[in-house]
Amino acid sequence: MKGLSNVIMLVIILIIVLSVFIPLGIEFMYFPQNNQEILFSKESYNYYHCLICQDIALGFLKISYLTQKVGGVYKVILTFCLAKGVGGIPICKINITEILYYNQGHWCVVKLSYPIIISISYSPHSITFYLNVLSDLAIVTNYGNLIFIAPCSST
Repeated sequence: MKGLSNVIMLVIILIIVLSVFIPLGIEFMYFPQNNQEILFSKESYNYYHCLICQDIALGFLKISYLTQKVGGVYKVILTFCLAKGVGGIPICKINITEILYYNQGHWCVVKLSYPIIISISYSPHSITFYLNVLSDLAIVTNYGNLIFIAPCSST
């Protein structure tokens, strides 16, 4: 009986060790894969952030800010389009998360339905809204770009 109790104790210890180390090993196997996905996501985010900045800086993406006074308020027309004859890698769309305007010392959000997804092409795409005051605008994209634009101007 004494020889059999040693075998039973060894089997119990083996079951406990395997029940701890097998899930732990599986968990450690998947950590590098999760880090790779996070790294890929950061690289993709940075790429598109820089692409929008580059397209605006090189004049490939044109944003126009036009205003008309209508009965005490300002009708604002933002127009987005590609510039003809400028080389580069065009972005396909811009996802606007907020449009801000400056009023009495602080930035206010324009009341629109966000996000606004704008397809970028050679034909212009416009957004129209109304403001009580004529002010500079800050357009915020989903990649963290802040595009500042003054009234009656374009990028």
